[in-house]
Amino acid sequence: MATNTLKAALAALNTKETLDSFSSDHHIAVLNSSGEVVGMASVDALINATSGYIDFADAAVEEICIANFSSDGVGVTYADAKNVTSIGTLFKGNTEITSFDELKYFTGVTSLSGGAFSGCTGLMSIDLRNIKDCSSGNQFQGCTSLTTARNMKNMGSGSGKKNGGYVFAYCSKLTSVNFSGWTGNASSFNSTGMIRGCTSLTEVDMSGTILMSGSSWNNAFNGCTGLVTLNLGEVDTSNVSSLSGTWYKCTALENLAFIGLGGNKTKALTWDFSACPLTAESAQALIEGAVDRSDTATYTATHTIKISSTTVSNLGDDFDTFKSACTAKGYTLTY
Repeated sequence: MATNTLKAALAALNTKETLDSFSSDHHIAVLNSSGEVVGMASVDALINATSGYIDFADAAVEEICIANFSSDGVGVTYADAKNVTSIGTLFKGNTEITSFDELKYFTGVTSLSGGAFSGCTGLMSIDLRNIKDCSSGNQFQGCTSLTTARNMKNMGSGSGKKNGGYVFAYCSKLTSVNFSGWTGNASSFNSTGMIRGCTSLTEVDMSGTILMSGSSWNNAFNGCTGLVTLNLGEVDTSNVSSLSGTWYKCTALENLAFIGLGGNKTKALTWDFSACPLTAESAQALIEGAVDRSDTATYTATHTIKISSTTVSNLGDDFDTFKSACTAKGYTLTY
């Protein structure tokens, strides 16, 4: 498609609205007055062809972006944004910013530094569609007003190191998270405090991801008092060596889907669900899916499963069967 044709087409479009309506892998057809297709342009091509300024919804974000990324000191063009490869910690601790959905135009920013937005207590919304790697954790820790992390399905899908440590910790108004992108290489993954204190989350699905493949699960779900359903899927727990506070204060957690509990052969661990009112079905499925540790020559350390009195009541007449199943698989049961 000729450049002048594309620019002419852009002149008749509200570029911001166009780009808001499509993702970067879409193409837009340009029609002539007779309705004939005269060319196709990718959203990326639209970004490159326009010199228009990004219309930031948040004045504080705009001021920071102009100061650091503008080519003319007046505004940030779509081309300016695309040339940025890192935002570092420019926004860390800024309590004035409320939204940064325009981050989606910064297509070269595919990784967030540790603590990139931590302490941004006024931040309510951000678009993460381009973010693939998180190398140092704490990216949104303490963003107590954050309700929406838009388009985070690609987050964690890159080839770089994946660190989920305290990534959304204490985001007390966050109502949903999409961790489906966290796949691939699980080496040195950290899930410590990942969603600690996210009191507004009611359901989280981590199945099919690497989120729980690291050695430390310390405080991963601690304080998620609204969490009712948690799906961890099938997890290799052979490297898990620390479970301090993992499900502490998960006082609403009834439904837990988890296959693979008890994989570490030499480290004594307590799988503590004593704060959780697990249903009978969840408790039974938990031990059914647990690693068989009855071979004490192979599994040399004691693993304890601790359940709440509510779970005992929920098991009812099936409690003795559950207790026997724990013993048969080599677990100590406390309640």
